[in-house]
Amino acid sequence: MKTNKQAVKSTFLRWACLCLGLLVLSNCQKDEFSEDYDIQWPLPEITSFTPGNAMIGSQIMISGTNLDFTKEVRVGAEGVMATVDSATFDMVMVTLPRVFTSGPITLTTSFRRTTITTENFTPEYPAMEVTSWPSEIERTQNIVLTGTNMDMLQEIEVSGMRLEVNPNNVTEDKAIIPTTDMDLPDEVTITITQAYGEIQNATSPTIPVVDFDPNANFTAIEPIILFDFEDGNDPYTSFNDGNITDQSGINTASIVRGRSQNYFTLTAEVNSGSNWNSMGEIAYGQDINLQEFNDPHLTFMLNTNGQLGYFQVELQQNGEDRGGHFVPAVSNNSEDNYTFPVTNGWEWRSVRLADLNGSNGGWGEAIDPSGIISLTLGFKQGNGGNTTTIYEVNLDQIMITDGPSFPGVVIFDFEGGAPTFEANSGADEQGLNVGGVASFSGDNYYSVKKAGIGTWDWTGAIARYEAVDLGNFRNPYINFWINTNATQAFMQIETYQNTTQFGAGISPDNHIQTNGEWVRVSLSIADLGWANWNGTDVFDPQGVLDYLKFGFTTGNVADQGFTDYEINIDEVTISDGPMF
Repeated sequence: MKTNKQAVKSTFLRWACLCLGLLVLSNCQKDEFSEDYDIQWPLPEITSFTPGNAMIGSQIMISGTNLDFTKEVRVGAEGVMATVDSATFDMVMVTLPRVFTSGPITLTTSFRRTTITTENFTPEYPAMEVTSWPSEIERTQNIVLTGTNMDMLQEIEVSGMRLEVNPNNVTEDKAIIPTTDMDLPDEVTITITQAYGEIQNATSPTIPVVDFDPNANFTAIEPIILFDFEDGNDPYTSFNDGNITDQSGINTASIVRGRSQNYFTLTAEVNSGSNWNSMGEIAYGQDINLQEFNDPHLTFMLNTNGQLGYFQVELQQNGEDRGGHFVPAVSNNSEDNYTFPVTNGWEWRSVRLADLNGSNGGWGEAIDPSGIISLTLGFKQGNGGNTTTIYEVNLDQIMITDGPSFPGVVIFDFEGGAPTFEANSGADEQGLNVGGVASFSGDNYYSVKKAGIGTWDWTGAIARYEAVDLGNFRNPYINFWINTNATQAFMQIETYQNTTQFGAGISPDNHIQTNGEWVRVSLSIADLGWANWNGTDVFDPQGVLDYLKFGFTTGNVADQGFTDYEINIDEVTISDGPMF
């Protein structure tokens, strides 16, 4: 028996609490207890559960004795974890999980004492229904089915081919079915053949199958933010190599901030000849499910602060290691030889995950871009030691994005000062950082404010009088971040193509409200609904914009009951696809 005084004292007190009665149980600490103790902790007993069968996701009551220290409850043949809502000496309230089959209830206490019912609990399932079949299927790409209770789906048939559905690839409203290994004909029919519960709308119409075009446009899904460092925690783990003096931290470099309040810094001094010694790593501690991504990329902001730096991405999928270099060796170019070139402030990088493998200067096979991966950033000197022993990397906004996400053209970042304000009716205030909100990207943003407004009051404009060739973009988007503080705002975009003037608003309702938050606006230039203001040409979304002007107008703000107008904008860019 374990006899250290602190353990014996703690054990005695907990046992005393149990013996003294229920009124003092709230003072007992529910700690973990080792199976090595030979004290006979109370054995829980289940006498009944009500109801005997119930709808998934609903609540049931478990009755018995010694249930007040219940730690976990599992249900069904698979032993799926339920949610313990409350526990007393003789009753536990539990919310059922969504997917499990008939089986016993297993209850475990904090003392690692377990009881299992002799009777099975039988779940009831809601009907599942596909509400949207795909209009076409691309070979080697995912089939996406949307509907209600889609996590009930177990099996489908695609033109005679039976496919089990991976439970990791379904949610309540969506199911993802990979077609990587399927030889699909030119037309298919999909039939739902097995599900938990009733199946409604079981068979699709005939769906055409086309070859996958990697250059075609797609609607990008929201990114997975791996690290934005806004929690203030430093995720770096040093390997404490004796040849390297490394130091990491949050906001420790003397540079303009990246996006929002925090960024990550790693600096090091490396002895000569220690180029490829490992410094440390940042590991994302959760599996990353890529099932809904069309073209997953690793995207991040980088600032080397005048030094050289390097790191590599280390991936694992299905138990196999793979990965690669962001900056592979390039002959006769020392700055691109396994080290990042010195950046001009903060710069974006976006690299296709499927390209980071042995066929592209890395190691291992290419990942399945619809599968599940783990990801680590491994920091090394690379070949930077060829020219310097000082290492520095500053990072921000490390994300998995759907497609490349970086600015092709930066229209305004406001870090170099305020652009010229072309006054019209006039604003009460305009300039850098006069909106009274925290800056978003870097140290500066631009503000325009006006009090006592009417409908469609024009206050002025800012412009970039440089041509932008949209032919350099496959799917050009205009992006910016906006904050209206406690008011509403509106803004129009103006340009010329050849001799024709075009204009478009940023919102079809002619007003926008962000309630004090910075909100991303990312608009397809082709879909902006350009109005022909002067001339005869039709707008060409792949043509040349002679310039870009942003006109600040109150739009319909006054009609919404607001007497003041305020707009704060930052990070105005044009990108290929939406910028995040």
